Amino acid sequence: MKQITTPPFKVLVDTKANILATTPDAGKLAYATNTTEFYLYDGTNWKVAPLELKTESSAPDMGAYDAGYLGISDKMGYDENYITDKSLSNVRILENALTQEGAIRTTTAGVFQIYLNSKWNDVVINFVLREDSTEGYEYEHKPVGFTEWIEIMSGNSNTKDLDGKPLIQQYTSSMGAYQPDLQLDGGSF
Repeated sequence: MKQITTPPFKVLVDTKANILATTPDAGKLAYATNTTEFYLYDGTNWKVAPLELKTESSAPDMGAYDAGYLGISDKMGYDENYITDKSLSNVRILENALTQEGAIRTTTAGVFQIYLNSKWNDVVINFVLREDSTEGYEYEHKPVGFTEWIEIMSGNSNTKDLDGKPLIQQYTSSMGAYQPDLQLDGGSF
């Protein structure tokens, strides 16, 4: 193991591209002026500390402390136990054994769940409330395996057959090109 024990400890200060183009000795530290990130050369590759440095004012944020929640606030929104005020992209939610209010997970059976009121609750998916161009607002569902959105109240699709009837009526469809008229039977008295 190589240790540098005598000053001066020099840090390479340059742009990210120029730093990555160098091949220094192992243990070299660098600061990228255009990305405000630190890099460390391990003898083969540059390793990056991907969090950017932030400017500290002469009157710094003292940080709220709440032992039961976030602890001392962090300017970047990261801590050992939390991430806050971040946008997430390309995120995948998997299993979760944490049984605390607000925990979320997906199961191996493809069910999305949230832990509320001391139990895992299934979240119904494939539903949407949207404005239809001809019938106003509709609460619609796209059942697994279907390609059509189905209006929940009637079970009818927005796609029409050749004579203008919904292609899917009451969650069913006829084999023919024309859907049959619905037969309503009021029963007998």
